[in-house]
Amino acid sequence: MEFFEYRYMTPQGHQLPDAKSRYRALTAIDQSLVVEAGAGTGKTTILAGRIAVLLARGKNPENIVAVTFTESAASELLLRVREYIRRLRQDDFPPGLGDVFKSGISSREKICLEKAEENLDNLVCSTIHGFCQRILKTFPVEANIDPGATIMDERQSNRVFKEVLDNWLHKTLSDENGALIAGLITRYGTNYTSGYRHIQDVANRIRAHRNVKAANPEGFDEKLEEFRNALLSYVTFIKALPVPEPKSKIIADSFTHWCELAQITSNSDVNQLLALIDFPSEHGLVTKNSRATVTTYSQKARTVDWYSALDGTKKSINDARRQASTAYERVRSLWNGEIRLALADQLLADLVDNLKDLLNHYQLYKRSAGLLDFDDLIIGTRNLLRHGKHGLSVRRALARQYEYILVDEFQDTDALQAEIFWCLSSDDDSHDWTSFALRQGALFIVGDPNQSIYRFRGADVDIYTRARKTFPEDRVLSIVTNFRSSASVLDFVNNRFNQPLSEPDQAGYKALKPFRLDSDNAQAVVSVVFNTEEQRLATFHEHEAQTVAQICHELISTGYSAKDIVLLTPVGTGIHCYERELQSRGISFVTQAGKSFFLLQETQDLVTLTCILANGYDHLALGAFLRGPIVGLTDEELLDIVWNLERDPDEPDRVPRLSALVDLDQINNEVAKKALGHLQSLLRIAQTVTPHALLSAAIDVFHIRPLLQQRFSQQSARALANVDLFLEWARAYSVRGLKSFARAMYQNWERESKMPEARPDTIRDAVTISTMHNAKGLEWPVVIPINTWRKYRRPESIAVDRVHQQLYAKVLHIPTSGHETFVKTEQKHEGRERVRLWYVASTRARDLLVLTLPDSQQNLNGSWRSVVDLRVDELPEMNLDLLPSAPSKSEDRRPGPQLQVQSRDQYLRESNKLRQSSGQLTWVTPSKDEVPVTDLDTAFIDLGESTILEAELPPITGAGLVRGQVIHRLIEEILTGETTLDQATERAEILITQIQSYPEIEPQDSIDPVELSLRVDRALKLPQIHPIVDSLVPECPVYNFESENGASSVVVGIADAISVSLDGTPQLIIDWKSGQVEPHHEEQIAAYLRATGINRGLLVYVDSAQVKEVQI
Repeated sequence: MEFFEYRYMTPQGHQLPDAKSRYRALTAIDQSLVVEAGAGTGKTTILAGRIAVLLARGKNPENIVAVTFTESAASELLLRVREYIRRLRQDDFPPGLGDVFKSGISSREKICLEKAEENLDNLVCSTIHGFCQRILKTFPVEANIDPGATIMDERQSNRVFKEVLDNWLHKTLSDENGALIAGLITRYGTNYTSGYRHIQDVANRIRAHRNVKAANPEGFDEKLEEFRNALLSYVTFIKALPVPEPKSKIIADSFTHWCELAQITSNSDVNQLLALIDFPSEHGLVTKNSRATVTTYSQKARTVDWYSALDGTKKSINDARRQASTAYERVRSLWNGEIRLALADQLLADLVDNLKDLLNHYQLYKRSAGLLDFDDLIIGTRNLLRHGKHGLSVRRALARQYEYILVDEFQDTDALQAEIFWCLSSDDDSHDWTSFALRQGALFIVGDPNQSIYRFRGADVDIYTRARKTFPEDRVLSIVTNFRSSASVLDFVNNRFNQPLSEPDQAGYKALKPFRLDSDNAQAVVSVVFNTEEQRLATFHEHEAQTVAQICHELISTGYSAKDIVLLTPVGTGIHCYERELQSRGISFVTQAGKSFFLLQETQDLVTLTCILANGYDHLALGAFLRGPIVGLTDEELLDIVWNLERDPDEPDRVPRLSALVDLDQINNEVAKKALGHLQSLLRIAQTVTPHALLSAAIDVFHIRPLLQQRFSQQSARALANVDLFLEWARAYSVRGLKSFARAMYQNWERESKMPEARPDTIRDAVTISTMHNAKGLEWPVVIPINTWRKYRRPESIAVDRVHQQLYAKVLHIPTSGHETFVKTEQKHEGRERVRLWYVASTRARDLLVLTLPDSQQNLNGSWRSVVDLRVDELPEMNLDLLPSAPSKSEDRRPGPQLQVQSRDQYLRESNKLRQSSGQLTWVTPSKDEVPVTDLDTAFIDLGESTILEAELPPITGAGLVRGQVIHRLIEEILTGETTLDQATERAEILITQIQSYPEIEPQDSIDPVELSLRVDRALKLPQIHPIVDSLVPECPVYNFESENGASSVVVGIADAISVSLDGTPQLIIDWKSGQVEPHHEEQIAAYLRATGINRGLLVYVDSAQVKEVQI
């Protein structure tokens, strides 16, 4: 983000409203401060400025730590600091520092800055995880970690944890103590998938919150006793009736059995607990919509049933039924309330205890493998600083090392991270870190609580407010001057967000003050109405996409660049329609929001290809691949292929299945035959290479990248990046294997996993589609929020109280104690965060904020648009003639570089000069005929009559590349002793199969291994070869550098064999040749002779048993 050069003055010459706070933030280096900097106010400038002031005043870079939210932000901050130092040394004052150095930079300060610039690499500028890693590696013994451990990223740690979970489940389910896990998995569905996912979800929560605990089941035995008494009370009353009502009698019988099952305690076997929970559903006592909620008495025994079954007056019958209903309802009330909760609490407590064992397995696995995840870094550092034995000594040592700690984006930190900063900035050691007294100047935090939007990562605005309260009021500074947005945009933001962000459950709102002036009569915040065709809210995004694409087209046609526009979505799903509409209008776009990786066509093609290579008999994957865009067969062509396959004589009416291993002679379709041939070639090497290498070869063989470039044209960079991302994932399965990778990818595709798409590296003029979260810290001239008519997601059923570290969940669809209350609290927290997310989105706009509006009234409750009352209907409709000037137009008016005209003679002189001053290096490979032709002394050698006659050998078979490679490999293995001449035929057959399986090898005529091995045998027994066989060293690399007339060349190649004397001196080079004699063969071996200094070589033609001597 670029800022104006200012000295705390507005363009009108007035002092900035926050000038004093900015000055103090930069200069008060002896005070610990909180700087609340609103959107677009220049947080990076303040941080970089304060660091520059610290360095100018003689502080060592190695004593300063700057912690940022991302690696890119850390790099940007460090570059900014380096720039500020350079400019200050030249008396060129960066933004805001002019008033700090009113009298100029003193000579002493310049010396300090010069010294700091030389040692700036010692300044620690990284993310919190990088900083914690540095601390742990400094104290590995005290932290009890492996200092050489590898740090796993989130994807790697998730994969490792899933593997440990699966192995632990397999072991647990095989043990006699696995009843709880088995009981839970089998009760969530017939295919056990839902049960597995429930266990996995709870395990993931425990992994993220290692100290989490479940509610302690209190009064369990007493509650069960009360429940048993209620059951017996109903049974006793029904049985005491002269003639019990039949349905009530059935209920009483069930209650008798239920009472027997309820004879348990908190220490009873888990199977008894599960049996007690299963009883109502097994005996028809539950409601239609729940397997665990007991239905009402009126649903089981109607009044009319009592009248038909009992004799007596109407009053007596009604009294009897009323007493039965009261007894039943007491059972129902107890079960649906306290008893179910008590059972769920007990099961969850047992489950947490079981999964803590899983967590121990995960920790042991990481330790044995030398691995650490991101949580290990944070938790390990916090535990190190809080260690009872050496925590204080470590903190004092770190305090001497890191005297000044600056934290950016503090609103995005969680409780553990905040505690780490407070421990490093204070010598106190009380239990509550918020009571610590900070050292003066030790901690400088910058943040904006109204941009706290990462609650799903553990950040909480409540942590920010707690931390803020630890500072005196005069140490909390407010920065409110916004350099990003126009005045009208800020007026809209202040007007719409002042009230919702000032609610008691928010951190408070301070109005942003504009630095930029509005263009005359230009629209800044506008509405655009789209036609909904009176359809329901869920389909609004389809109609909105058409309107948004049209807006983008019109803006670009009026002078805006596509890169000036961003479409911000609150969620990463459902953006296909926007991409489709942009593409239909020829508008380039880059997506930073999509989580539809497994819904993309290129991904599905790669998934099916992977499944085929993992299992050649997977006919479903094969069919999907052949009819996909990579091969492009029609359904009719596929049906014809299958219909023409050979039938089983025993089942002639049974249509055979098409597999990748089909006999190609049965395939008449040339396109299919070629594709299946490539697949079979790949399948032959599937067991010998890694998944990454195999899939890379498959992508090349099927020309997937060129096809994507042709299909997507301007958008091909995105599709190609997705291919690279898929291949990158395959790298992690080099040990697990292709089948494991195929299974994982298929499961992700089947579940439509929300995986983010790849981001292309190319930067071009394109509309950006981004989530509101990813847009934080960025800006665009034009911002258009999209996809806001969708319903936002409700809180998950499994949640953790971060303050008290308590787990809330549903067990077998039964909520545990406090679950419903806590979920409502979470809903409030998430509602507050959604307001802040809208604030972030609105403050990304520099010049124009466009808000869409449907032409029909709808109930917006539960949608993203209902989060804040933006009052879009009060905004003016967009008028292209009244929009702010496009940034691209202003850039076009800037003077460009002057055209330098150069004459031809001047160009030739300068180019010749450059050519002469530049070294020219040529790489030469003799085997590729890249050597010059020279006069050589060559002659065929008379071999006498010892050679086996040609008539005694089978005819030559399969001439070509494969034959040559097999001959070379076979001779090499014979010379190294890996293969004997007696084994040559068998080995030749294996080599022929292997080499022909390579995807790049085109099918050739069959090669007779017997014929080939006989010719190799004859060649090695030639009179010029046989005596020196034992001295031959095969496949010798040859390198030689030559320079002549200013031109340099490097000869690189592999000599087939070199004869070496007993003292190690090379004497003779041999080049094995198959096929006919060619003149260029002499130059090839001559290049090796010149490179090695050997003066004699032999060309041995294996097929014809000819030997040609070459001398230099």
